[in-house]
Amino acid sequence: MKKIVGILAILALLFPAISVAQENLCQVKISASTKGKRNVFLAGGEAYILFESYITQARANNIRVDPTTVVVHLWDGGRLVSYEVGFMERMNQALAGRAIMDIWKRKLANVKAQYNEQELRKAHELGWDIVCLGETKQVKMGEMKQLSLGTCSSEAKNHINAGLSFINTKQVDNAIKEFEYAIKVSPTCTTAYANLVSAHVVKGNYNLAIEKFNEGLKKAGEDPFLYITGAVAYTKSKQYDMALQTLEKAVSMKQKDEKRFSELVPFLESKEFDPLIQARRKDFCELMVKHYIPNRKCR
Repeated sequence: MKKIVGILAILALLFPAISVAQENLCQVKISASTKGKRNVFLAGGEAYILFESYITQARANNIRVDPTTVVVHLWDGGRLVSYEVGFMERMNQALAGRAIMDIWKRKLANVKAQYNEQELRKAHELGWDIVCLGETKQVKMGEMKQLSLGTCSSEAKNHINAGLSFINTKQVDNAIKEFEYAIKVSPTCTTAYANLVSAHVVKGNYNLAIEKFNEGLKKAGEDPFLYITGAVAYTKSKQYDMALQTLEKAVSMKQKDEKRFSELVPFLESKEFDPLIQARRKDFCELMVKHYIPNRKCR
């Protein structure tokens, strides 16, 4: 997994975690051990996605969480509501040979766990586990269509931050899930797509990375970061003509957003583009010169 130091470590530097309201309260907190039933308070997104993230992060930290003994609490916008799996539900599920998580998926599907500072404070005081992604602005269904291309909602940014946290601990599969969640809640978020493309590259899923790159262009719009990650995916799959064309698209956006592009320039000197430079050095370097981009690999 050493290659993580290449493409995704740079992503974490370019897109540091975005602070959210009440970050001293809103955090992931999972107790190492607990007696009896385990209580968890969810806030800041779709309840099942948060619950699934809770189970995943507990396992990643070697904390045993039995889904059959968990009581989920959340604020639905008007009151505190609780969910748990009953004895008969567990029995019927076992007889049917189905996973307990299927019950949770049915219970929490289409349920929003909203941010409520007062209830969050109570959860801390009671010592409950907490999975909170911050205070998010509620977006009405009619307003969602008006989001401009490239826009990332607050909830999407929270999932991207969670994904980058997984990257820092080399848990790429979990990071992919978070980036996918970000796209689900904010289909116009180019940053989420770019991170997803990069994560698939790290996993060696080059064709899937290219598929997500093109999906991102279609649904979220053009973005230099997305183009660069797409160029890496083409480079890794040895499609050098496409890599150069995609890179041309990326650098041509320099004039549209010079500040954002300047942050990405160092990435053009990373080892991710070494195969492209070795195969098409002349074309690569001419592209850099054409757009006045200094690159030490072209000296």
